[in-house]
Amino acid sequence: MIDKQTIAELSKFQTGGYFVTSLYLNVDGRRYNKKDYEIKLKALIKDRKQEIENLGLNQEVHNSLHTDFDRISKFINQEFDGKRAKSLTIFCCSALNLWRLFELPQAIHPRLVVSKQPYLRPLNSLLAENKRYFVIIASRNQAKLYDYYMGELQEYSRILDDVPSQGKVAGWYGLEERRIERRVDDYVHRHFKNVAEGAFNYYQNNHPDLFIIGGRKENITEFERQLHSTIQSRIIARLAVDIDISTTDLLSILEKTVQDFEITEQDRLLKQLFEATGPSGLGVTGLKATLKALWQWQVNTLFITEDYSQPGFYCPECWYMSNNEEICANDQTPMKASHDIIEDAIETAIFQNCEIVRIKNKSALKEVEHIGALLRFRIE
Repeated sequence: MIDKQTIAELSKFQTGGYFVTSLYLNVDGRRYNKKDYEIKLKALIKDRKQEIENLGLNQEVHNSLHTDFDRISKFINQEFDGKRAKSLTIFCCSALNLWRLFELPQAIHPRLVVSKQPYLRPLNSLLAENKRYFVIIASRNQAKLYDYYMGELQEYSRILDDVPSQGKVAGWYGLEERRIERRVDDYVHRHFKNVAEGAFNYYQNNHPDLFIIGGRKENITEFERQLHSTIQSRIIARLAVDIDISTTDLLSILEKTVQDFEITEQDRLLKQLFEATGPSGLGVTGLKATLKALWQWQVNTLFITEDYSQPGFYCPECWYMSNNEEICANDQTPMKASHDIIEDAIETAIFQNCEIVRIKNKSALKEVEHIGALLRFRIE
C-alpha cells in the first residue's frame, strides 16, 4: 500500500545526473481491455522519445531512458496480468537500478514523465484526497480491528477476552440464574470497554478520519456506548455482521458502505457549494475564479471533477495560475506553460491544507468548467 513514508523515501532518491521515468497508467479491467492501455502507453512513450531527442543528452543518459521505456513496455505487454489494480504507477531509472511498482485501487490521470526526480505529485494528491477508515467488528467476547484505506483492508489487531458462558442454572425462584446473568453482563461490559480503549489508542496514534462499527444488532448499541465521544462523532455506518465474517465478504460490504457514504457526502458538499456561490457568498465556481481564489489563499474546500485536466500557465515568480493568460496579471511576468493546470491547482491546495473533493458524477460540475471552491473568507 502506498503511504506517506514511501513517498518521502522516493522524494529523496538521488539521480546523479540521470533521469527517472515515472509512469501513471489506467489499467482498470472494467473500463479498459489490455489492448487499450498498451496503445496508450505506446503513444506516451512515442511523445517522450520525441521530446528527449531535443534535450541534447549525453549517450549514457540517453541510453538509460530508452532502457526505461523498453523495460516498462515489456512489463505492461508481457508480464502484467491486468488484475486487481485500477491504475499502475512505475518509477524507473535503469542506470541506477531503480524499479518501483505500485498497483493502485483508484483511477489516476495517465501520463509518462521524464524528470530529475520521481514524479510524485499525483501520489501526493491521491493521499490527500482519500480518507482512512477504522473498522471495528465486535462480539460479546471478541473484536477484530481493521484499517480500510483506498479500497484495501488490513487487519490491525484482535482482542479476545474471557467471558463466561450464560447457561441455564436451576435456583431458588431463578435468583441464581439472574445472578449469573449479571455476572456475565459485567464481563461483557468490561470486554466492550477494553475494545473501546484499544480503538481510542489507535485513534490517538494513527488519526484515522472516520469509523465503521459492526457486530450483531443486539450488541452494537451497547458497544457504541463505551466508545469515546470523539470516535462516536466520527462513526459513519453500523454494520449488522458476525464476528466470523470472511475478509472477502467484509471487504465487499465496506466497498459499498464507503461508496454510498462518499456519494452522499459529495452531494451534500455540492449543494453547499452552489448555495454559497454568489456575490456575497463563500463559494466560487469556474476555472478562472477558482484559480484566483487559490492564489489568494482563500480556499477551504476544492471541488474537481474526477479525471479532469486542462493545460494552462503559471507565474514562476508569484505562482499566479491561469488557463489562458501568458502574462501574469499580478506582476506582468511572462507565464510558463503547464501541461495540466488542474494538477498545479491540486498541488497548491495540498500545500495550503485545503480539503480536496474529487466529484465522481461527471455532469455535476459540467456547467461550471468542472471546478469550484468553498472559501475560508471572501476578498471584496
